[in-house]
Order: sequence, then C-alpha cells, then structure tokens
Amino acid sequence: MVRGLLAFAVTDLLVATRQLKFARLDRPAGAIAGAVLAVAVGALTADEAAKAVDHTTIVLLFAVMGMGAFLLLDGFFERGRSDDSRSRSSGVRACLAPW
Repeated sequence: MVRGLLAFAVTDLLVATRQLKFARLDRPAGAIAGAVLAVAVGALTADEAAKAVDHTTIVLLFAVMGMGAFLLLDGFFERGRSDDSRSRSSGVRACLAPW
C-alpha cells in the first residue's frame, strides 16, 4: 500500500507541476509515467494494469485526435477564426456555416 501511495504522490506531483523546469511533462505524459512507476514499484502487476485500460475510451480518443487533425488540415479552424472586422460570435457562425 505504501508503494501505491508513493506512485500516486509522484504522479500527482508530475501532473500538478507540469510548468516547472525540472518536470517538462504534460498531463498525459505524467499519467503514463505514473502508471509505469506503479508497475515498476510493484503497486500493480502488469496484468492488473492491462485490465485497468478501457479500450473503448482509447479508441474514442484516437478517433477524436484523428478528426481534429483532419479538420486542421482542411482549414476548419482558420475559417472560424475571427479578425478585427468581425465580432467573436460571427466567427462562430462562420465556423458552423456550411462551406
């Protein structure tokens, strides 16, 4: 149990202090590092860690990332960007309007 608390504390520190110079990790990288640490210190076995992964959520995340990349390449976000001549709400309308 102490090992699990240690792994959790280190993970929490990595996620919470992502802006410090010694830990240049974002939240997903900090979470992965914490999961690896939990297995490395023996708080979880590799089988327990594998069973804890929700595969449908992973597929959903990859699909959303793929859609975001496609929309970026297609210029979707540029069309929605407002400039000085348009208000913020008109930028949203331009983004949602069929092109």
